Amino acid sequence: MLMIKKVIKIIKKKVRSHQNIENLKFIKSAFKIRNALNVKKISENWETTKEKCTKSIINFDKKKNVLFFIGGNTDIGRQNIRDRLYKLSQGNKILGLNVNNTKLPLQIEIGHNRDLSEFTKFKYLLNLPGNQPWSYRFKYLFLTKSLVINIDVRQKFGDIDYFNGTWINFFDIIFEPNIDYINLEYYWIESNQGYNDNQFIKLIKNLELTYQYYDTNYEESIKMADLGFEKVLNITDDLISESIFLLVYYYAKKINQFL
Repeated sequence: MLMIKKVIKIIKKKVRSHQNIENLKFIKSAFKIRNALNVKKISENWETTKEKCTKSIINFDKKKNVLFFIGGNTDIGRQNIRDRLYKLSQGNKILGLNVNNTKLPLQIEIGHNRDLSEFTKFKYLLNLPGNQPWSYRFKYLFLTKSLVINIDVRQKFGDIDYFNGTWINFFDIIFEPNIDYINLEYYWIESNQGYNDNQFIKLIKNLELTYQYYDTNYEESIKMADLGFEKVLNITDDLISESIFLLVYYYAKKINQFL
């Protein structure tokens, strides 16, 4: 706790710009999360969720053969992936596509709630971007022993002539794309509707090819789902807590190298 107080004290001294004020808010939030994890104040920690999902796992061949997603419509106005996939799943025509001619078995639920342990019922789990080009659920999906399909969004804003790189998670060192999960890149440009529409059509084609391949090569589906599950068991409450602390600590060192 002395180190935490020292880090916060130095950061406060260095906060001057609006950007750094926002960063300080983030850092305070991170410490609140770390403390909550340590003193067990949250209602359901990682270990509890892990145990609940593990008990709910069913054999892969008994899982429902669909591409499943449930969540809020939080990427509306940007990528619009969630909204468009939902409309496709409901039989609506999107950019000349409909669920029949795509032959994608979509089950997309917007605005509903399900316990994470229920995700184990589905063979394919989509990890879709939300308000930001990532989703907090990513690591949780590996607890289901289902095949995870991650939509890896790259964004480009304003006059910048390059796309943002992949957003980094603390657990990325554990999982390998296209070994433990399927990774599909999706490019989005601000205020370029024509380009973005084409990217959505491309995403649907990639999802079709992915589904057709893994639905045919059943053993590879099971192997990938099992690998992801085995690796996610290495994540513990302590690892999550310490990762948050190290993130804040090294962030602070960028502000003051003498920390």
